[in-house]
Amino acid sequence: MAMNGVKMEGLKQDPDSGFMDDDFYEDTGELSIPPPHSLQEFWLTRVPDWLLKAWEHAGVDDEIEIGKIAIKRNTMGNEQMKMLLNPGALNLGVAPKDVKDELKDIPREYNVAPISNADDVNTYIFTEKDLPGYKPAAFGRSRTDMGGQGQYRVQKPRSKFRKAIPKHTSLVGTPSRILECIPENLNADTQNFLAKRTKKAIQGNNSKTNITDFSAHSYADGERTQKAFMNFVDVGGKRKARQENKAARIPKNELLDQLHRLFDTYEYWAMKELKKRTRQPEAYLKETLNEIAALVKSGPYAAHWKRNSDLNPNAIVATIADKPPESKSDDDIGDEDEDEMEDVV
Repeated sequence: MAMNGVKMEGLKQDPDSGFMDDDFYEDTGELSIPPPHSLQEFWLTRVPDWLLKAWEHAGVDDEIEIGKIAIKRNTMGNEQMKMLLNPGALNLGVAPKDVKDELKDIPREYNVAPISNADDVNTYIFTEKDLPGYKPAAFGRSRTDMGGQGQYRVQKPRSKFRKAIPKHTSLVGTPSRILECIPENLNADTQNFLAKRTKKAIQGNNSKTNITDFSAHSYADGERTQKAFMNFVDVGGKRKARQENKAARIPKNELLDQLHRLFDTYEYWAMKELKKRTRQPEAYLKETLNEIAALVKSGPYAAHWKRNSDLNPNAIVATIADKPPESKSDDDIGDEDEDEMEDVV
């Protein structure tokens, strides 16, 4: 049919063309979502991290009976649940030694209580397995099957991203109850187990302490070794002689009692004699003497200390008008011994 001299022809639609590729909706068998009525019903239970270590080294496909749950209902309809751990479930044959030592005394009784959390409402459980017929690229293949001929072949650049292994993923279901496992605190086994964990957290694994017996000979040997190396480097200057028999201060009231007893014996005392009798530092002794005595500046008893007259008892004033005889020092005794020595032929 022609209109205004223009012939109309019908356009044939291409049957192969479409809005989207049909492969987009193709079922490859990698995901399986069963209908809601066929989903499994299960309970999701949260356990402590140290209890989870008991199954970390188990096989992926191993079926493990963790334990049994005992449910007790009272007259009000409330439930009280407990889980009794199966001793055979703790298969620690392939676990490391530290895990075995930690879990050998693990508690066997746990309280199971329901918990409510908004995040657990959208919790889903999936299972996956390798697709049938999948074989890794490098499994059971020789180098000649990898492409190329002869002695040389073209090496394709490797991608920095790891290629995903095709899996068959299937929805198992959603948890009907969310529970929490708490060890029985009143149980003696639980208290001992938690006490050991606390001690290990404080001390660590290296809890062994080596105690070495150092005797007096060991210290003497070390001192001799130190002295042997002291002369290697001479920094100059004379070393101070070690002060032996260093005087230690006594309380002032005790020192005053000693000084009064000495002044009750003799009226005049030299500082040298007072230091020898009291065994006190000279500065501390002079400070205490200024409270009860005065230093004679002239006369036959010059440089001697005399107790204040108001502190002298009346009964002994006439018997102490003298000074003690000067005792010989160690140097004087040594000189006297040298004078008495004679050479014998």
